[in-house]
Amino acid sequence: MRRRRRRSTEHVIETFVEPPSWARRVSKNGKDDVLDSLVLAYTAQLSEEERTTLPEDPELDRSKTEPLPIEIVKPK
Repeated sequence: MRRRRRRSTEHVIETFVEPPSWARRVSKNGKDDVLDSLVLAYTAQLSEEERTTLPEDPELDRSKTEPLPIEIVKPK
């Protein structure tokens, strides 16, 4: 499974080294949003054992209806 992800990641990197034709339509300010989306999609598909959070024991944001952890989720 990890090998498949590595190939997928390499494909993403190659795509942005040689941008596809649609990439020219994305504004300079929007390119970071595309990268954020790719990282979010990659991180979301990781199992709980394959990811960690910063900080390890996050505070909760209680201003919402349901408390949400204030954390950054990243691959281990």
